[in-house]
Order: sequence, then C-alpha cells, then structure tokens
Amino acid sequence: MALIEALTAQQTAAQGIDLFSQSENILGKEDFLKLLVAQLEHQDPLSPMENEAFVAQLAQFSSLEQLQNMNESLQQFTNTNTYTSQIMASTFAGKTVCAYGNSVHLNSDGPAELRYRLSDDADRLTVTVYDVRGQEVRTLELSGSSRGDGSLLWDGKDAHGKRMPSGDYTLSFSAMDAEENELPVQGIVSGAVEKVIYENGEVYLLVNGGRMPLSHVLDVSE
Repeated sequence: MALIEALTAQQTAAQGIDLFSQSENILGKEDFLKLLVAQLEHQDPLSPMENEAFVAQLAQFSSLEQLQNMNESLQQFTNTNTYTSQIMASTFAGKTVCAYGNSVHLNSDGPAELRYRLSDDADRLTVTVYDVRGQEVRTLELSGSSRGDGSLLWDGKDAHGKRMPSGDYTLSFSAMDAEENELPVQGIVSGAVEKVIYENGEVYLLVNGGRMPLSHVLDVSE
C-alpha cells in the first residue's frame, strides 16, 4: 500500500536521517502499527486486503522493528565506546605525546627540533618554516636521511640571521630520492599534554597550546 511504502521509505532514507536519531519527526514502529490498524479499519468491505498484502505489511513492520532494535544496540555500543575513550584519554594528562603534524613551537631561547617520518631513504630533505602570517622564514636542507623517524634543529633564526620571536610556526616538508623522485614525508609534533578536551563526541589533547585529535597520537611517554 502506498501509505505503508511511504512510511518505510521515510524510515530508511539515506539522506538527512541518522540511524541513531530520536527525532520526533521520524515515525517509529508504534506509529507504523497504528497506521496498519487504521488501514484495516477503513478498508473497503467489498475489496478487503488480500492475505498476501497483509503478510507483506507485517513483514515490513518486522523489518522496521528489527532496524530500530539494531539502532538502539548500536547507540549503546557508541555510548560505551565514547565513555571508554574518555577514560583512556584522561590518563594522558601530564604525559608527552607524539603525533603527525606540521607545526613547531619556538621558545624565547635555544633551537627548535623539527621532527619527521620518512617512508624510504631520502637523498635530500627540505623543511620550510612559515610564521603565523604565512610568510616564509627559513628553508633548511638535510642530505642523506634514512627511512623512519628523524629530526633536525632550527636555530630560531630567519634567512638573514635574525632571531625570530617565540611562538608557533608552520612547517612544510618535502623529500627526494637520488633519482629526484618525490618521497612521502610527514611532520611529527610532540609535547606534554596540558589538558584533555571533550567536544562533540571527540577527544582532543591540548599540546603546545594547540589541539591534537586523540586519533592522531602515535606514542605516549612519561
């Protein structure tokens, strides 16, 4: 029947409907059953619903009920998983974490360590440093970098030898092999976890004044 088919289509439509949604605008299995009963009460006595059609309606109702039960189970699992992640994340406070990232914090004195991870041995590694305005500050090159994790020091000065102010800087990495083929390279940031933040179901770690998604963490140390 058209009304039941429209209801089922609304319940299972992919766009705009969250399987976990409890919105009042989405009809549930009780509404479905009420509509089915109403159809039976108001059907034409001279042309009653055929047995096959009635069985089909009941099958649709059963499928809808199973879908809602599955949604409830998935919601419970999601809530439990989120709670577990929050408990685990809370133990990170005060510890040092490493994650993929393209930034570095320069202190008022001393150099800054620029860390990276190479997928293969590189003949040449280039790191470009940018300030908060996106202006290029310094370009550093390193020859003969091995596969895996590595680092180089930036003395905190620009291309003219002027000491840059303390703060956060953005990094751009590139690597080439001996045949001038570009190699994958990723920057790595590290720092002490200052705070754990929970927002919109996601967990973030406050590191060096910036947010780091928990899912980006590579390792943790004391």
